[in-house]
Amino acid sequence: MTKMLVETPSVVGTPGEASCARTIYERLAQLPYFRSHPSHLLLEPTRADDRERYNVIAFVRGRQAPEAATPAYLLMGHLDTVDVVDYGPLQASACNPDELARVPGAPPGYLFGRGCLDMKSGVAVNMAVLERFATGAGAQDRSLLFLATPDEEDTGKGMLSFVSMLPELAGRWGFDLLGAINTDYTAPRYGGDPNHYIYAGTIGKLLPYLFVAGLETHVGEPFSGFDPNWLVSEVTRRINYNPDLCDQAYGEVTPPPVSLKLSDHKDLYTVQTALFSWAYFNWFTFTRSSADVLAQFRGLVAGAFAHLHREQLERGAQHGAAGSTPSQVAIWEPHVYTYAELSALVAERVGPELERDAAAKLMQEPGMDLRNLSYRLTEVLWRAAGLPAPVAVVGYAQIYYPPVSLPPDAPLLMAAQAAAALVADEAGIALKVRHFYPYISDMSFLGCPEGPAGLAALRTNSPGWGLLNRIDHEAHAKLNLPVVNIGPWGEGAHTRYERVEKAYSFGRVPEIVWQTLQRL
Repeated sequence: MTKMLVETPSVVGTPGEASCARTIYERLAQLPYFRSHPSHLLLEPTRADDRERYNVIAFVRGRQAPEAATPAYLLMGHLDTVDVVDYGPLQASACNPDELARVPGAPPGYLFGRGCLDMKSGVAVNMAVLERFATGAGAQDRSLLFLATPDEEDTGKGMLSFVSMLPELAGRWGFDLLGAINTDYTAPRYGGDPNHYIYAGTIGKLLPYLFVAGLETHVGEPFSGFDPNWLVSEVTRRINYNPDLCDQAYGEVTPPPVSLKLSDHKDLYTVQTALFSWAYFNWFTFTRSSADVLAQFRGLVAGAFAHLHREQLERGAQHGAAGSTPSQVAIWEPHVYTYAELSALVAERVGPELERDAAAKLMQEPGMDLRNLSYRLTEVLWRAAGLPAPVAVVGYAQIYYPPVSLPPDAPLLMAAQAAAALVADEAGIALKVRHFYPYISDMSFLGCPEGPAGLAALRTNSPGWGLLNRIDHEAHAKLNLPVVNIGPWGEGAHTRYERVEKAYSFGRVPEIVWQTLQRL
């Protein structure tokens, strides 16, 4: 089944996502259970989406399960992949496992190809478990719900669509969802790592952004202005790879923040310093709220801005002392605003309709995404606010992936641990439990630990909120569904070397998932 799915390319944002969903749907539709219960299998269009994509949703009622509100567990995974351009001269074979296996140097014992690890092998595991359960095997006093989503690699429209229709599905099919098993990939944590892992939750992710309006000047008089690239680079220097900015819980630590974008917005070469610069940073969390991260980020920016203000004055004086003509040094003060403060200022001075109308206009531009909308809308508001340059604005430029974790005594985690121990003993492998899946995952949308203050900070400081960002985190907090990740094992995800190890992934992982369900 993994080969079948890999051979159906499904790069995120392409028509292949819909094709792969149909492949999964058609495979499941052949099962006797769904021939007898065709209404329990859906090819459901994603909601609020600008392209054709589908969730595949299937429900199998246990033979001894109660007719009304049967307890049920969700098997979930995503069907989309990242692009194949990194395969270079092998790009035409990126979705052909047999051809890639013949490439000189390919190690034995693996299946190769884009998506084989992240995460079509995991979807195949869920299909296999669902098929087995649909024959009446195992304990049948519970029911199973299956989900294969698109768009996990970008903005999560598949999972968000599913969660929004979950109450409707529960009423239609009569189930009470008690927990979920995700089967996204697992990998070595370090070189030579002998362990396999299951995860009792997932890491959280925020994307704080920095917008800097510079004070333009001719390069022949550099001290007469302020280069916004200078502040962006200084903030990046202070943030990138900084372990002091990591979050910790359960003896685990997040990867440190790192920049994902640095750019000024000069389209043509000139000898004028840039008007605007822009950056955003990947920022992982375990326990910290959106409000806490934004406050820390603002503090870092303010500290860097104040440092450069002093340094520019010192360097200007030093430069002037070195020559016969004093340097003309601009007089300015460093100011850092949050997007919420900038928005409130514009609403007071001009009116709230300016932000609303500007956002609606920007949304009409082709290819507009959350990151670009955040930059463009911040620029519009800065111009309207009449604030003197230079100035910095901070906010959030992406959807929020909340962290999710289970306490050690959670029934779902205890069942997964028992199943993993059984299989590990039989196979003679080391299998450990960690609390946070270290990669971004759709598991984030099954709960939300944020309180009202964190959600308010997120909502008011995200320029795309209610437009390209339409996530009901309050509803996710009420759902608060327990979730574990039991996934195939391999290496090279998101690279041309992507491969899934066969013996554990196909021989052990389905059994761990199955035994977890049996213990529940």
